[in-house]
Amino acid sequence: MTRKIAWLLSLIAIAVIGYTLYMSFAWQSAASRGFIQLSHDVFNAQQLNSAIKSAVSQRPIAANSKTLKAAQKSFASRRALEQLPAENVQKINAGAEQILAAAKSLKQAEEAPQTLAMASEKLLTLGPEALAGLIKTVNSLGENPPAGWSETVIRLRQSVSQLSEDLSALADVKGDERVRIEQRISRTQAYMKQLSVALTRGDRQLAVEGILPLEMEQSRSGVIGSLERASSQAASVVAASRQLGALDNAVVSSDEGLAIMQSQLDEISRRVGSSGEGLSMLPILLGVSGLLFLIAIILWSRNTIEVPIAPIGDIDKTPRDQEAIMRLLDEISSLADGDLTVRATVTEDMTGHIADSINYAVEAMHKLVTTIDEAATGLDRAAKQTQASARHLTQASESQTKQVFAATKSISDMAGSIEQVSQNANRSTQVAQQAVNLAGKGDEAVRRTMDGMGTIRNAIQETSKRIKRLGESSQEIGNIVELINDIAEQTNILALNASIQASMAGEAGRGFAVVADEVQRLAERSTNATKQIEVLVRTIQSDTNEAVVSMERSTADVVSGAMLAENAGKALSEIATVSKQISELVKSISNSANAQAMAAADLTRNTGVLQEISSQTADNTSATTKAIGKLAKMAENLRGAIKGFRTAPPADAAVSKALPITDVYSEAEDQQAKPRLVKDNVA
Repeated sequence: MTRKIAWLLSLIAIAVIGYTLYMSFAWQSAASRGFIQLSHDVFNAQQLNSAIKSAVSQRPIAANSKTLKAAQKSFASRRALEQLPAENVQKINAGAEQILAAAKSLKQAEEAPQTLAMASEKLLTLGPEALAGLIKTVNSLGENPPAGWSETVIRLRQSVSQLSEDLSALADVKGDERVRIEQRISRTQAYMKQLSVALTRGDRQLAVEGILPLEMEQSRSGVIGSLERASSQAASVVAASRQLGALDNAVVSSDEGLAIMQSQLDEISRRVGSSGEGLSMLPILLGVSGLLFLIAIILWSRNTIEVPIAPIGDIDKTPRDQEAIMRLLDEISSLADGDLTVRATVTEDMTGHIADSINYAVEAMHKLVTTIDEAATGLDRAAKQTQASARHLTQASESQTKQVFAATKSISDMAGSIEQVSQNANRSTQVAQQAVNLAGKGDEAVRRTMDGMGTIRNAIQETSKRIKRLGESSQEIGNIVELINDIAEQTNILALNASIQASMAGEAGRGFAVVADEVQRLAERSTNATKQIEVLVRTIQSDTNEAVVSMERSTADVVSGAMLAENAGKALSEIATVSKQISELVKSISNSANAQAMAAADLTRNTGVLQEISSQTADNTSATTKAIGKLAKMAENLRGAIKGFRTAPPADAAVSKALPITDVYSEAEDQQAKPRLVKDNVA
């Protein structure tokens, strides 16, 4: 009974050792397969994360949608990681879902950049248009517009100015600053919408009265339409900006998910490495221990058989017992050669109990060796499959490293080009600003010219008026001269009549005749003087008329020049406005180029990190391949260790016959393997 318990304990120990060996190999193989699959998933996650960053930084997103979809599809088709612990799998899946959610939100915001640009451009036009319409409407109401509208014009001007600044800064800010700008634009949008209603009905909150005159209907409707369109575009700007904010959050979320998966990969890598180091000698030790146990059992079995045989050599009294012993020895002779298919015949003889114990031990060893052989075979097959997968992954990692290196070089070149574009954009911004300054100076010069032309026009008009008055005065002088001429002619006639009367009077009228002659001479002189004055007056009138015509022509030329100067001023104002818009656009392009340069630099750093990770992954997979090769070699050695045991009878095996009792010593001389037990006991 004690021997059976010892046999049972020994077999249990060997079974535990074999089971431990199998489970160690199995866990190592499963963990290695899980590590390889997780490495592949992390690589796909890195590609998807890079696609997300590229789509966000290198807008438009639609241009990168194909790459993004391919990366998302490749990553979404992940296989289950049953080989890894549940806690690690849960964290890995959480990080993966975070990356997929980021890609999904990126798809939803695909049109946000274009929408923001278009809405901002329209809003930059509609805001000033609504302000100009409101100013025109309020000014047309006269000196006393309805209450509150003068202050409303000032407030709307401030809102439009702030709106222009916010739209210019919106593309360059992130985080809390973007949220604050969005809130200001939302308040401006609500104010414009409220103001469009107040134009007709008034608004107590705004402290304004409605503009109701029928003659203002067309102007008021135009302002209302501009305000409503501006309000709608402002709402579109806010919505698109929030979607862009979601894009920034998507990048952060994707980075966090990738960090989670990378940390789990590092943890599994350390675990596989440490377990590989701990298990590197364990299979050999367990295999040696199992073989030692097995050899001990076989020796113990032989020693057990020797005990009842010891007195046989001396006594040799019972041929029946000798025959039973020799038959038992013959039946178990192949056990020493590792044949575990042997079964001793249980009889009523003295060897019956021995045969029963031997059969029990051989059956237990048969099951143990069969289990170890199956485990070693499965381990060898799994190790070879895993080794093939690891080699494939090693090749893929090496190819990935080369591709990442090429991509890093391309991205570095692209970053250099973007840096040059950024510098050119900065210089373009300076040139555009100079153009704006020159346009402003030209506008100011034209305004001064217009003011000078207006002064000249006023002076010419005043001179023309005075010349006209001079012409009128010369006309009056001409009339007076004509009157004097008429008086002289009448005086001459009267003098002639007086002379005639004096001659008729004779000597008495001689003195009167002298006076008449003097009067006549005076009248002639007056006539001659009036004729000279008339000639001078006509000359003055002619010159005055020509001067008036010339002044009128000059006035017309001055007016025409003033109109041309005014048109030039308007053109320069438009040029200044366009130059300002160009400057803002160039500034926006410069900011975008700077942002792209920063994004390219970040992408270069990320690809550098990705290259390092790829190199580490290649090294880890190479080390894993070597470790799995060692496992395969250990499994092969283990199978070789138990190869000497036969657990199934050969197909052409013949039935053994018991040796005769008289041939014991003759067989002992020819075959030293079996009689050595008897010989030792006899000695």
